[in-house]
Amino acid sequence: MEPVWLIDCDNTLYPHDNGLFDRVNSLIVEYMRNEVGIPEGEVDELRLRYWKEYGLTMGGLVREHGVDAEHYLEYVHNLPVGDFLRNDPALREALSSLPGKKIVFTNATAEHAVKIMAGLGIEGVVDDIFDIRFCEMAPKPKPFGYRKALEKLGAEPGRVWFVEDDEKNLDTGRELGMVTVLVGRGEAEGHHSVANLYELPALYAKTKILSREIGPVPSLPLPGLFA
Repeated sequence: MEPVWLIDCDNTLYPHDNGLFDRVNSLIVEYMRNEVGIPEGEVDELRLRYWKEYGLTMGGLVREHGVDAEHYLEYVHNLPVGDFLRNDPALREALSSLPGKKIVFTNATAEHAVKIMAGLGIEGVVDDIFDIRFCEMAPKPKPFGYRKALEKLGAEPGRVWFVEDDEKNLDTGRELGMVTVLVGRGEAEGHHSVANLYELPALYAKTKILSREIGPVPSLPLPGLFA
């Protein structure tokens, strides 16, 4: 059976050091100061606590400050993505060459993901978007959205390749039985790794060869398997 691909959006479809997500982060800080009225000296500490407790800054702002989630999401994703992205034919070719459905699985909004895909020129390659609303505001790494994605796709976890730049988000996928791939962050125990999405087709091809020779390749890579 063909695989199913769950691919993160921010810092995965594009390089994490291109400045785009830094701009999102600056908008989050701006929102906390200007819209919520949190003193500047408390912002960083609160962001860290909310991230640990709720998975996203938004979770803490909604639960502890009564922020409207939709207003927050619109504010922090209101940025000119064209200033940071360019049409990427190589990315389009790499994703198009992968068999099976390709889903963007993001803690952001579908509207933001659509802008990112348009900026990269990969519209039409992705079959669907599972965003923060799809996950009913329960962000990765909480397992709710992962389980909902599996149910929606009707896919066994072992068929699903989950591709992310955040190791803690990958950990949940691995625990559910998905094949997990860390992007652009070096190597991580328990996950396959690639420098960028251009390398995904080669990684997939290697696992297919190995699965024919030794059986299904687990999410946890064998030592030196892809050296």
